[in-house]
Amino acid sequence: MSSREDAKTRRRRRETAAAEEEITKRFRGGFDLPVWMVVKLDAEARRRGVTRQALIKMWLSDRLDRAA
Repeated sequence: MSSREDAKTRRRRRETAAAEEEITKRFRGGFDLPVWMVVKLDAEARRRGVTRQALIKMWLSDRLDRAA
C-alpha cells in the first residue's frame, strides 16, 4: 500500500469510528407523566413483553421515522 492509500484507510477508520460513537451516545432525560399514563404504558409494555423504557423508545423511534 502506498502512503496515500494508508492515509485514506486511516481517515476512513476514523470516520467510521466517529460515526459508530455518535450512534451509541446516550442522552439521559427525565420527565413527569400522570399516573394514568404510566399505568397504560405499563399495561401495553406487559402485553408486548417489553419494559416501559423499551416501549417508549420503540414508539419514539417509530414516530421520528415517520416524521422524517
